[in-house]
Amino acid sequence: MVVKRSEEVAQFIGVALENGKYNEGSIIDRMQKCEGKKSKKGQDNILSCTTDARKVALDYRLIDPNAKVEKEFSKSYAMAKNIYENYLETHATKGTQLGFIGLSTPKTHSQKVSLEVLDNAHETENKNPLDEAQELLESLSSYDEKGNLIAPSQKELENELKEKEAKSVNLDEELAKGCSFDVYSDVLRHLVQMGIPQNEIAFIHDAKTEEQKQDLFKKLNRGEVRVLLGSPAKMGVGTNVQERLVAMHELDCPWRPDELLQMEGRGIRQGNILHQNDPENFRMKIYRYATEKTYDSRMWQIIETKSKGIEQFRNAHKLGLNELEDFNMGSSNASEMKAEATGNPLIIEEVKLRAEIKNEEAKYKAFNKENYFNEENLKNNSSKLDYLKLELKDLETLQSSVMIPTHTEIKLYDLKNEESKDYKLIKVKEVEPLKENASMSEELTHKKLKEQNKQIAEQNKEKLDAIKKQFASNLNDLFFNEERDCKLLEYKGFVVNAYKTKYQVEFSLSPKDNPNIAYSPSNMVYKNDTANMFSSYNFCGEIKFYGFLKRLDNAITKLPEKIKELENSIETTQENIAKYTRLVEQKPSYPRLEYLQALKGDHKALIDDLAKMSKDRDYKPVFNPKSKEVLKNLEAEKRASLENESKEQGVKGNTKSHDEIEPATEQVIEKEIEKGAEIIYYKEVAITNNVDYYENEEELETTQSRSRR
Repeated sequence: MVVKRSEEVAQFIGVALENGKYNEGSIIDRMQKCEGKKSKKGQDNILSCTTDARKVALDYRLIDPNAKVEKEFSKSYAMAKNIYENYLETHATKGTQLGFIGLSTPKTHSQKVSLEVLDNAHETENKNPLDEAQELLESLSSYDEKGNLIAPSQKELENELKEKEAKSVNLDEELAKGCSFDVYSDVLRHLVQMGIPQNEIAFIHDAKTEEQKQDLFKKLNRGEVRVLLGSPAKMGVGTNVQERLVAMHELDCPWRPDELLQMEGRGIRQGNILHQNDPENFRMKIYRYATEKTYDSRMWQIIETKSKGIEQFRNAHKLGLNELEDFNMGSSNASEMKAEATGNPLIIEEVKLRAEIKNEEAKYKAFNKENYFNEENLKNNSSKLDYLKLELKDLETLQSSVMIPTHTEIKLYDLKNEESKDYKLIKVKEVEPLKENASMSEELTHKKLKEQNKQIAEQNKEKLDAIKKQFASNLNDLFFNEERDCKLLEYKGFVVNAYKTKYQVEFSLSPKDNPNIAYSPSNMVYKNDTANMFSSYNFCGEIKFYGFLKRLDNAITKLPEKIKELENSIETTQENIAKYTRLVEQKPSYPRLEYLQALKGDHKALIDDLAKMSKDRDYKPVFNPKSKEVLKNLEAEKRASLENESKEQGVKGNTKSHDEIEPATEQVIEKEIEKGAEIIYYKEVAITNNVDYYENEEELETTQSRSRR
């Protein structure tokens, strides 16, 4: 509902003078002086101008408490009138209503508001601190079974006070504290004057505790209180008053989209008994109020833009969007305020055109970026393919070098003395259990084998002890020699090398006859996950020989598996190359370029008209926007394309009748047309997020050239 703007409001916002300037001290004049200047503490700034513009759009008395506001210029009266009409219509069912007022706070309890003055009442309630303390004490007190009072502790009182202070902070309410006039009392006076009893009207601020708030909600659900006024912050989550709700009134626009959702969520929910009694005819009414040619329309535009940005962010992956449209956080500028204040449709159109050009240029930039990413992806995948092929060749060389000897053979190097020693751990023969009726000869053979195994085991133990000792010595030497290749041992046809940095120690395998290949399996990389792991003691203790040898065996055993992974990766990379080659070769032209150029042409023509109007007040503008016709043609082409696609799909696998398919097709087309201004569409090439370019593929264990070291 739009309320007329009074002359006082017009002067406060700004009226154009003959010299093209605006009256001194007006919002537009202040904004023009602030633009391009750095904001300093205590000085006027764009944000304070915006706040004043919001206040005057709500009620001029928030600027001048002593001013007189006629009913035809009062949003308070307009809301009260609608509330009263709904009150009468739903009197039999005790229908209730909510009124949301953000940029004002009541100065007194709803039942203490003086009804004597209507037009410029602005009394304030001087609360006695002792009364407030008593009120808080009573809310936290309880009684035992015998009726004795149980008072709260000092700590409980302090915690409750802190919680009250934390909950009470709200930007709009803080801005409203400095004004002696309050909109709540003004609305209440209008309602009482119209005929609603004062005890059927309440402010959410009346309830000081959670218990009082719940009691107030119960009264509303019973229909004892018919009208509840409050701020979006105080009547958000937890305000369950939907049982008899018939209408909601939004007197001023909130800052954030979530506040708007919370406000409307008080009524658009289950549990309304009036709806349950008459589901076919019941309709929830939502009123939004604005003062014409003020900042109200700009506030609603901001909320819409913010909501759109949030929705784009949430659904970017579905819509194929890589960039969000630009949206600011609520401060205005002089040109926007001039557009709203003058009501000149050409000025308003100029602001809209400028915003649309900015939006289209962002899309054009995103489109070109997509083409760039396609070229980069082709280049990166081509390089990746060459690399993977080399890695595959090296892994196949490693696989062919594997030797599985009859016995465990290890050549261990002494890093300190630069010597080496061969160790051969003889495999112990399995001795079958002796039969019950075994001969003397069989018993002697069995005994001899067991003794041999025992001797071999003892020899193996001595060798293993020597290996472990030398291995630990090598690790200790490695600890003090960072960033140096160390040949550690030879095993199953491979040379095992070690390389330590501050953060990890990496073991790699090379064929004996080809030291230029170095394969570093992920299970052979020990990382410094704890702060003290790489101390000398922990480092040697963490890498134990038995565990090390088991990891080494696993890495060698899994070589065929790694080769298969590389082959799969090569196949995927080749598919990506084919895909990006096709995209780069097709490289479509920007489908909305004509629209962008038409917008710029319209903007230039409009600026020329406005310049002529400022010089000659009798000049009749000839502005005729061409961009709208261009956009209309684009949408028509898109519609035709979508219709053809839908028909083709219907022919391929149609199991439904034409009557069933047609409505569904129309819905799809309408949705696509709506998205047409937001999403770049091309019939044969769908520009989407370049997943291949950004995704973190599973780490592939590959060979690495020693040149990296």
